Amino acid sequence: MYSFKNKKQKEVYNILTTTIVSNKDFDGIKMIDGVIYSGQKYVNSTDSDMSDFTIGFYEILYKDILDKEILNNRGELSDNDFAGDTMNSFNTVAKKAVGLDKRKNPNDWPPYLVEFNSKYHSLCNFWLVPMEIGRTGGVKHPMSKMQACKDYVDRFLKVYSNKIEDYNKKYPNYFSKFEDFNEFAKINFLEDSYVSNGQIISFSEGRGEKIINKMIELMENRAYRIVTSEYCDELYDYFKKYGLIK
Repeated sequence: MYSFKNKKQKEVYNILTTTIVSNKDFDGIKMIDGVIYSGQKYVNSTDSDMSDFTIGFYEILYKDILDKEILNNRGELSDNDFAGDTMNSFNTVAKKAVGLDKRKNPNDWPPYLVEFNSKYHSLCNFWLVPMEIGRTGGVKHPMSKMQACKDYVDRFLKVYSNKIEDYNKKYPNYFSKFEDFNEFAKINFLEDSYVSNGQIISFSEGRGEKIINKMIELMENRAYRIVTSEYCDELYDYFKKYGLIK
């Protein structure tokens, strides 16, 4: 599906699409049976998008806009405008696809939902956004009447693109880093994934199966965008440091 220039790009892509499990009692970062296990210094709830491994990923990918380390020495966010978040979450769309009862029973999941569950807690589905938008955004997004905006990236992007000045004022430390929506898309590696030719790709309406399959496609597209960027070599070295790439 993708054309990699070399083995390094392919190996980085594989790590970007690998499931991460965060555990505060786990020491270090290690691949076990095809899953990346990581400790977590972040003091709040245990979450793969704030694992130690993921924090290191953010600090490479966003180094040009970060003025300080993401966590302070107490494991708290240094700036609430820079918090890790999962772009496409599981529960809302899984409920839409198979219903509440089946969503809670993996034995009843169709193959596409099994695949999504195995991939959505991976680096290609994580980004930095203000805490209120991502980690504590709730079912209604700030400055939007759109329900469940935070569970669907396309809905958030549409709100943001229409209210850029409002977001700049409410979360200046983060959004002032971007001159316009195009630069926001570029820095977050949304070009040729969630945004095509300057247009936001809509995917969150219709059948749950269709939405999930599109989410998987866009997550993988974002992974490819990252490995074909200037950050590939640094990510390769970071992954290799922990023995994730042999």
